[in-house]
Amino acid sequence: MTPRSTPPATACALLMMAAVAAGGQQPHFRSGVDLVRVDVLVTEGGKPVRGLTRSDFELRDNGQLQDVDAVYGEDQPLDVVLLLDVSGSLQGMALDSLKRAALGAVDGLRADDRVRLLAFSHRISMADARAGDTEAVRSAILRLDAGGSTALCDALYTSLAMTLGSPRRTVALLFSDGRDNRSWLSAQAVTQVARESDVVVYAIAFKPPWRSSEVAAPAVASEPNRAFLETLSGSTGGRLVWEQESRRLPTLFKDLLEEMRGRYVLAYYPQHAGGPGWHKIAVQLKTRQGKVLARAGYTVR
Repeated sequence: MTPRSTPPATACALLMMAAVAAGGQQPHFRSGVDLVRVDVLVTEGGKPVRGLTRSDFELRDNGQLQDVDAVYGEDQPLDVVLLLDVSGSLQGMALDSLKRAALGAVDGLRADDRVRLLAFSHRISMADARAGDTEAVRSAILRLDAGGSTALCDALYTSLAMTLGSPRRTVALLFSDGRDNRSWLSAQAVTQVARESDVVVYAIAFKPPWRSSEVAAPAVASEPNRAFLETLSGSTGGRLVWEQESRRLPTLFKDLLEEMRGRYVLAYYPQHAGGPGWHKIAVQLKTRQGKVLARAGYTVR
């Protein structure tokens, strides 16, 4: 019931990471396609728009208009991966706020939701608990400690491998306060894997206003890589939030969880959209007003 480094559950992920780092083929998260699911967020005035039906959406696959067979809303359960940076630069009040925020997110889950905790510095630690064991996850959050450098890309890849093949809606809530300085994998490689997965990534970049943008000492990280996190989250249909006040983290985590729950899943069987390769997805509203966020596409092998 305690966090542990590189557990057996991540052994497969680490082997695949080594293959990517050595220049091998990236693992493919979609090996063929019949039914496609697209996780979509619709907002107006910054708030999720609820109550939409299939007739409200227009979806194109490689430019070809598709018939949306079903739309699932907030009644669908969530799988939430809390992916938390606990490197040395987070010591002090920021770590306490992060713990409160993570505990609040766990408390906000419903009975049919599931949560996993993956904390990282230069090591990757996963709570030794089943995905639905919220009490074990709470205990692991309380025991988190800060120290070390930052292997963000390796941790993100591990979280994607953990959710491989899951039929459930999966959202990764990534928190980091610095740039990656210890990963084997590149940002480009991990972004490519993320955009081909079914996981929606919400990224929280934390940089207190007093922290220098330059690395002043080993325990002080430079600010998060905005370009990487924006590309990563945007390509999966999520988004990046930039925060400077640690005291706001609990409220931010709560608000993002509610936003995740307000998303829709559009399901369709591709017609006349072409064969193997990258399929670009475009989703928009037909008559309603609102901003639409959806993943960029999927790959057929």
